[in-house]
Amino acid sequence: LKSLILQIPVLLILNEYERVGLFIGLVYFFIFLSNSFASRKASKIADYFSTLIKFLNYTLFIGISIGLLSGLMMEYSPNVFVIILFVIILFVENSRKPAGIALITERSNDKVNASVISVSSQLASIFSALFVIIIGYLADILGVGIAIALISFLILLIFPLIKLKK
Repeated sequence: LKSLILQIPVLLILNEYERVGLFIGLVYFFIFLSNSFASRKASKIADYFSTLIKFLNYTLFIGISIGLLSGLMMEYSPNVFVIILFVIILFVENSRKPAGIALITERSNDKVNASVISVSSQLASIFSALFVIIIGYLADILGVGIAIALISFLILLIFPLIKLKK
């Protein structure tokens, strides 16, 4: 992102450090704004699907597929499209969270909803940490793009086993 920002001939009165800081701040502002929008509109997006399970499965598949594509693009043609793909992944994931919580709430006993959501969040954190460790190890050996693409590919292979069942 930094090299891309420095190539843009805007705000040349600012030094390199200030331009990078300003643009990264703006990028994060728009990322968080779009994520907020995704979370607020999640129910309307989910309404296009017949069930929450279908919505969660399709969006998981889409997110993993975009991860595969972004990893390959990062390795073979790093450009602004990789950044856009990562923003799309964040958007998809932030539209999934409210739907996932709604499904958990719908399927669990009202007295233990908070505990079930807490355990779900803890499991998501554990799996995220494991994936980050594996991606980091593979990135040291193969490169960041290939590591992301490889993990995404492996998750796509096991997708039929991990997708939500009715």
